[in-house]
Amino acid sequence: MKCLACGSTNLVEGVVTDSNGTAVFFQLTNKPTWKRWLGVGQREVLTYACVHCGLAQQRVTFTSEDREQLARFDGPQASIVEMDP
Repeated sequence: MKCLACGSTNLVEGVVTDSNGTAVFFQLTNKPTWKRWLGVGQREVLTYACVHCGLAQQRVTFTSEDREQLARFDGPQASIVEMDP
């Protein structure tokens, strides 16, 4: 993974937390309200900070089912961040 601002590959992984120290999650909004209250559809957010310029980048960890369901649209899917294997 490369920094989107400066192109550096020197990124440090971390977790964004709220003021109580609880990890912040990405919540899918296409779920019924009761499922959102129970935490169904929450996805972990990974944060990467560039050691060179300090830019923080976030990545949501979708399940394979999420990817299949959410990728249904017209046209090719663009890659925003290139991931190293």
